[in-house]
Amino acid sequence: MMRRYDFYEPYSPPFSPPERKLHDPYLYTLVCQTALCLLLLLCGRAFQSAQPQLWEAAKTEYEQLLMSQESVKDWLYETAQKVPGFFSGVLQGQRLPEGEKTEELQNPDTETASLPDPEVFASSSLMTAGSVPAVITSGLGMGGSGTPENCSFAPVLLTAALEPPVSGPVTSAYGWRTHPITEKEDFHRGIDIAAAQGKAIHAVWPGMVAETGESAIYGNFVRLDHGHGLQTIYSHCEKIIAKQGENIRKGELVAVVGSTGVSTGPHVHFELLVNGIYYDPAWVMNGLMRDGD
Repeated sequence: MMRRYDFYEPYSPPFSPPERKLHDPYLYTLVCQTALCLLLLLCGRAFQSAQPQLWEAAKTEYEQLLMSQESVKDWLYETAQKVPGFFSGVLQGQRLPEGEKTEELQNPDTETASLPDPEVFASSSLMTAGSVPAVITSGLGMGGSGTPENCSFAPVLLTAALEPPVSGPVTSAYGWRTHPITEKEDFHRGIDIAAAQGKAIHAVWPGMVAETGESAIYGNFVRLDHGHGLQTIYSHCEKIIAKQGENIRKGELVAVVGSTGVSTGPHVHFELLVNGIYYDPAWVMNGLMRDGD
């Protein structure tokens, strides 16, 4: 039977529990962070009042640290030297061809030259502060799985990137490839940048011309020593402009593009060495264009 309500009897709706309010987790975090900052500020003020001399001494040390003339890159370089092999073993999925031995991949025409003392070389008038980037980290161990003994796939990081020695697309990258002429698998120790015959090749960093010469494989080449264990090689040149022993500035003309040696056309074969180890220049080079771009 349905209940009848008197005209003056108030209606009581069915009971329903109150809705729970959702709390904002970000607001809670913000409040905690603000409280922590205020606590640290109060502690700092209390320390300043209790130990004014010690406070001033700490303040002076901090200001001297900020205004220090010591180069940050030199500090990073020295720190990285204490962590040998930090990036070693980082490979790019490259493979060693079956039946090949790394000893057979070494180029008999190219010998690893002894490197000058970076501190002595840095005293040159061209080696001013900040002109040559320092090596922050690199795979310090030679070779590794899938690489010849004096090559590495590990990243190499510098305090400053470099620009290509010549403008053009990269037609052959660093690493294992099928040689375009011999059609055999070999290890490409640098990158090939295609460019017009006779185009200017510029030094990527300031340095000293450590060697110029001619190779049956690499044709006319020039090797620059930049200090900090850094060297760059420019090969297959039509003509070498720089003279051995000459000091070179960044961007200065060192050679012109050619197709000497074992080559399929005019291009620059560019190699990057750190302490005698070949690394992929793409790690530190800006503005590289892929073939077809």
